[in-house]
Amino acid sequence: MDEGVLNLSLGELVTALQLGDSFFPSGRYTLSHGLESFVEESKHLEVAQLGVLFGDYLRHAVGNSEAVAVATVNRAVRNDDIETIIDVDRMLLALKLPSEAAMASTRSGKQVLDTVGHLVDDPMIASYELAVAEGEAPGNHAVVIGMISALWGLQPDQAAAMELHAYLTGLLGAALRLVRMDHIDAQLVLKNLGDVVVTTAALATQLDYRDMSAFAPMIEVMQMKHEHSHLRLFAS
Repeated sequence: MDEGVLNLSLGELVTALQLGDSFFPSGRYTLSHGLESFVEESKHLEVAQLGVLFGDYLRHAVGNSEAVAVATVNRAVRNDDIETIIDVDRMLLALKLPSEAAMASTRSGKQVLDTVGHLVDDPMIASYELAVAEGEAPGNHAVVIGMISALWGLQPDQAAAMELHAYLTGLLGAALRLVRMDHIDAQLVLKNLGDVVVTTAALATQLDYRDMSAFAPMIEVMQMKHEHSHLRLFAS
């Protein structure tokens, strides 16, 4: 394990808990990230299978994209580098081939940005808000989280781990509502994937944002299938 990811001061821990909590108004509870389609395709997914699937989400769909974006933007804020932030934002959107995934990312990002505007008075946030308003930056959720995590004192690796954990708990919440597992099962999966969150965050922190990728073909296929589903509980 990279201990830097876990070595939070009490203040940093409280910040991570606030930003990574489903209570934070981001709209994530409306997203299944294609899980709803997986459930429709396979009516008998076992908890162990879901654990493997969620590990794949973290490693291949989020770890090399959103987590990298969060860590990079966190550093860019510290360097007053708005150009890199906008470049990361554009590149991250380009990686999202399913239209629902792209819309979900920018919709939740703009919602978080609006919330942040009431919590933080910072010229970097103001510059980014203007770029989003003028269409120069798409406003992805991971980018907004990367910015606020830096302004609130989290380090890049801590911010990446927080984002991965929040994504995982979002998937687990969707699984609970789709009646695929109970709360004890969800906590077991969350515990078992803790090391994956840590190691994936550490790798994401080391990766250059220009090498971001999201190679998870089956997950993307299910996200695309969800776009054409007539009966659905989630927005993605």
